[in-house]
Amino acid sequence: MVYIDCMGTMILRNIPDDLRKQFKLLCIQENSNMTAEIVKFMKKEVEKAARKGS
Repeated sequence: MVYIDCMGTMILRNIPDDLRKQFKLLCIQENSNMTAEIVKFMKKEVEKAARKGS
């Protein structure tokens, strides 16, 4: 049996340029990238919401 991980794509619009630049620098300082940090944030928020809903 073959399992395929499906990944979605998200496009963020209307992000203030200064905020995007600051976030990118923060990610570089943390040896990470913007995608990884956004996914980490999303997971944390989903888990927090799931705990509240329990």
